[in-house]
Amino acid sequence: MKKIGLVLFIFSAFFGNISAQNCGECIVDLPTLPEDTLFLSTMPDGTVGASYSEALNFRMPKTTTPVNAIDPGTPAGLDIQNITLISINNLPPGMTWETAQTEYNPDEETDGCIQFCGTPLLADTFVVEITIAAQVSVITQTASFRFRMVINPASSNTAGFSLTNNISCGPTEVSIVNNIPSGGQDGISYFWDFGNGNSTINEQPNPQTYTEPGVYPIQYQAIIDTVGYLLTSIEVLESGCRDLPSFPNFSTAPDMNIKVLDANDSILFLTPNYDNTFAPIEASTNLDLGTQTYRVEVIDDDGGLNLGDDECGVVSFNRFTTGDLVIDDLTVRLTIIHPVDTVTALDSVVVYAVPADPEIIALASTEVCSGQSVILETNYVERIQWFQDGVLIPDATESQLEVREAGEYYVQYESEVGCPASSEILTVTLLTPPATPAYVNEENLLTLFNQNNLPEDYTIAWLLNGEILPGEFGTSLCIFESGNYTLSLVDEATGCTNSFTLNVPYDPAVPCLTTDISALAFAELTIYPNPFKNNLIIRYPDLSKKMTIRIYNGIGQNVLEKEWLPGNPQINLTTGDWQSGVYLIEMTTATDRRVEKMVRF
Repeated sequence: MKKIGLVLFIFSAFFGNISAQNCGECIVDLPTLPEDTLFLSTMPDGTVGASYSEALNFRMPKTTTPVNAIDPGTPAGLDIQNITLISINNLPPGMTWETAQTEYNPDEETDGCIQFCGTPLLADTFVVEITIAAQVSVITQTASFRFRMVINPASSNTAGFSLTNNISCGPTEVSIVNNIPSGGQDGISYFWDFGNGNSTINEQPNPQTYTEPGVYPIQYQAIIDTVGYLLTSIEVLESGCRDLPSFPNFSTAPDMNIKVLDANDSILFLTPNYDNTFAPIEASTNLDLGTQTYRVEVIDDDGGLNLGDDECGVVSFNRFTTGDLVIDDLTVRLTIIHPVDTVTALDSVVVYAVPADPEIIALASTEVCSGQSVILETNYVERIQWFQDGVLIPDATESQLEVREAGEYYVQYESEVGCPASSEILTVTLLTPPATPAYVNEENLLTLFNQNNLPEDYTIAWLLNGEILPGEFGTSLCIFESGNYTLSLVDEATGCTNSFTLNVPYDPAVPCLTTDISALAFAELTIYPNPFKNNLIIRYPDLSKKMTIRIYNGIGQNVLEKEWLPGNPQINLTTGDWQSGVYLIEMTTATDRRVEKMVRF
């Protein structure tokens, strides 16, 4: 029957138990859509180490018509009676999911959402698979749909630097960006300690590798000394300058100004007159100071009277000058600042231990006969998930898995912090059983219908009502009572079996053909010696038809099969490598059969 190809929704989480995961309420939020349509929203990107909580919104179709648009092999126009969410697979480690509803009747409700949450632990593009079961008419068919969830490498941002890929399962290489670059400007120095034994004073460090599990603090310091030395203010605290009181209309308060000159006598700064003002006086300057020596001159501006202005005093200074400068009765205080900004920052790299890969063993042969099974077992007992051919096996979370199908099997383990590890692949092969050994009943003689279907190396046993008939290991059987007769066939190359059972009525009025005529037909046939050791001789001088000789050991295994043609009155068999015990020799022609019991000592 054609698979109803609902290649739509399949939703699946890492361990597909549908239960509350503490992700919070999921609110359906869909755009305007047709009533009978298929829609699945996209998922925002996440970041390793950053909390994630986002909803996947969907609308499921009422009929197979929207599916037909995607998969033309699916017939359109069929009503979908029920859709059940089964599992969600391949979520990023550290993530989980929650939904309030897992079963939908499209006639009544088609819209839903799934809340994904957690803290991702691995950076990658994860193809998340959602699995559903859809009922169309009387057929229930599973289907799957995949969507991408991108988890970006972990990142961290401080005042001084940013980290990428700083949270990892196993060894990681962390990229570091300096958030306070110098831009080629002098006066900025750096120091880094990466917590892994490495440090540097380079502005931009190389990527750092962390191989062992642990928490590695990264310490950063930037000393920003780009402003230099600034003369921000000059205060004349004391001065002996006075105007003479003998001049009419003049006060004794001087008219001072302040002048700053460099070593070349260039005027860098000059205040206007502080008319009729006694010290203290103050002027704001904001002058950049270099390495030379400067001087401050304080003048009483008398307008040229008495042959010029009065010099109140001169003091020299450089950029390192501190304290008050005193010369005679002049005291000057300079405010020189040297702004240095120091930025420190601290962040960490977290490396989680990668768990040891799970081990898996088969408790029996991985070559399994059809209808049989083999148990696979892993050394982990919790937080595990089995996969077949790369696809999650729903509810396969125990340490043992019974396998009845061919495929490539492996198990994935997740540590307590969410770091995954996968086992090697173990391949299970399904062996083909031998063809069904059907037989026919002719006059109380049961005979294998088609001997050409027999395996190259086989064992036959006949059973009556479930009980083995001793000594009956050939391809035909004379019966003497009614009952359920079973012909059991074992392919010795594979160990696989097949059987055929019929309820056969016995007709006492018809003697079994071989019983009646074999003694007469093979009257001249002799087998000797009995018991035998290393040689066995079969003699029949009157052989006129091709005869098949089959010899079976005590457990029904065919140890020899040989064609005997007319014209050869005797066959010599070498038996030196045969085991001691009872052997049955079956001799058949097209019409006759004879069985003899021989003993090897």
